Amino acid sequence: MKGTLRWLLLAALLSTGLLLAACQANQAQSTPTAEATAPEAFSLPAATPVEPRAATFLTLKQLSPAARVYERLELAIETDGTYANPFDPAEVDLRLRLRGPEGQEVVIPAFWYQEYHQAGMAATGAPEWRARFSPASAGTWSATAFLGDLQSPELTFEAAAPDPDSHGFIRIQDNRFLHDDGQVFYPLGINIGWGSGDQVSNYAGWLEKLSANGGNIIRVWMASWSFAIEWDDTGLGNYTNRLYRAWQLDQVFSMAEDYSVVIELVLLNHGAFSERVNPEWDDNPYNVENGGMCEAPECFATDPQAREYFKRRLRYIAARWGYSTALFAWEWWNEADWTPIDDPEMAAWIQEMTPALLEHDPNDHLVSTSYAQSARPAINNLPEIDFSQVHLYSSVNPALQFPDLYLERSQAVPGKPVLFAEFGADAGIEDANSPDQQGLHLHNGLWAATFSGFASPAMYWWWDSYVDPLDLWPVFGRMARFLEGEDPGRMLPGKFRLSNPNFPVLALLAQDPAAGGTVAMAWIHDRKNTTDALQQARLLLSWQEGGVPQGWVYKPEAVQGLSLKLQGLPDGTYTARWYAPGEGVWLEDVIFSISDGEAAIAVPEFTGDMAVKITK
Repeated sequence: MKGTLRWLLLAALLSTGLLLAACQANQAQSTPTAEATAPEAFSLPAATPVEPRAATFLTLKQLSPAARVYERLELAIETDGTYANPFDPAEVDLRLRLRGPEGQEVVIPAFWYQEYHQAGMAATGAPEWRARFSPASAGTWSATAFLGDLQSPELTFEAAAPDPDSHGFIRIQDNRFLHDDGQVFYPLGINIGWGSGDQVSNYAGWLEKLSANGGNIIRVWMASWSFAIEWDDTGLGNYTNRLYRAWQLDQVFSMAEDYSVVIELVLLNHGAFSERVNPEWDDNPYNVENGGMCEAPECFATDPQAREYFKRRLRYIAARWGYSTALFAWEWWNEADWTPIDDPEMAAWIQEMTPALLEHDPNDHLVSTSYAQSARPAINNLPEIDFSQVHLYSSVNPALQFPDLYLERSQAVPGKPVLFAEFGADAGIEDANSPDQQGLHLHNGLWAATFSGFASPAMYWWWDSYVDPLDLWPVFGRMARFLEGEDPGRMLPGKFRLSNPNFPVLALLAQDPAAGGTVAMAWIHDRKNTTDALQQARLLLSWQEGGVPQGWVYKPEAVQGLSLKLQGLPDGTYTARWYAPGEGVWLEDVIFSISDGEAAIAVPEFTGDMAVKITK
């Protein structure tokens, strides 16, 4: 029912011309989006007037059973103070001061919290103040809550050493993603922007399947129909009526932590501030027609009052989710080019909002933003932006399209990783009726992006209408199996050649081949292993008696007799480990030698594509 309602709405929007997707030369289009069905029956806290009363005491209560480095420590703050708007720091600026065993001091905001039952989304218990923190080092910590001159008795706790599987927060070093402990993080995942109805159960199923197949990242939107804490049912600056959505996002973060999956959290979707592309401006609380201060969407970036209200929202978001190692990055906007905010205004806004956000984020998470149609160097080269992104909806063969796209983006925004954050064959719709039942375009996007030099495989968009209904999660598993133990971020695109130039080959070479490990990787692609070729084969079958057999899987003819010419590696003895990407299985290991800087090795017979790792 969820999918039917959403895509009926999409069809209606498309038929009336309200959903625009301006196609550019590279066929980039706006992110597909539609308002999901609202969460099922829920109960909001009673909206009884509150008589403000100054607090006379503060007491800390530890809710987490134990503390561990990089894991959430949650505290409740008990007080007799009452406030008309507990989300307004001008009225109540309740904070937590933590001191660590190495002399560090961290101050974070507390946040107003309401517990809910998942079934029916009914509020349970009274709302209360909470604070979340992840200790950065083992040893004795102390915590004190304070509000003006009032402070709580000190609470001390021991933080144990981190779990061996916990590697800390994700940073950027040498143009690649690494955890605090130096562990490589190479993003492999998919967009899972929102759920519908019982979002918690939605995400539980998706995260389990992604994690089981080696996936480690998702991209989640705080959109009006999903996890936004401020919209037309809240007004500006008071999030009481959206605390159930914040609770749902809590559950997504908790599950992500359990499954070792990280979240790129999109704080603003373009439609909320657009009157032409997926327009939601009419319902936006910043709109003067809804009691806000803005007559037009672009005022959001320039009006002082609008900026201060958004800083209040950022304070709450950082207080509630900034603790988590499952937070990969804050993403300011999804595809900001679909808003009327121009580059100078956007640059000034990002330069003002980034320190306002990170002031309340003691873990200094990465920050990014996204555009649909170009590299937008005026924005992505800002020091406040840690990495750039590519969004692309195109049915063109990724093996032919992605290398040039990477070159263009990496030159426009040098010195920063380029995350391939959205990809699909069509921005209109991809669902279980797609002729590509086996996820061939998904597969090619994963492999081509990796071997073109992007900081991630291409993250597909159609998670709930296409990937999940057709159970295409194993496509990720086949990529993860090949990448296990590898760090593509330390490699750069290289030049290998095939004996037959009609077969594209994309290669990655280690920047320091003498350092050992995998010194090169290559992916050989058959041009017939594409959705275009699949659809032609399917059409031919449909004309034959009996039509397309049920369960039919497209496979091009086997390829044999190719040789791969290697260049750019030092002389010596090497091992080539061959891998069949379509089946996800390792094949033979072949020992060979390079002399005078070159070698040619035989490529095993393959169907569709072939990959190889070369170690010295």
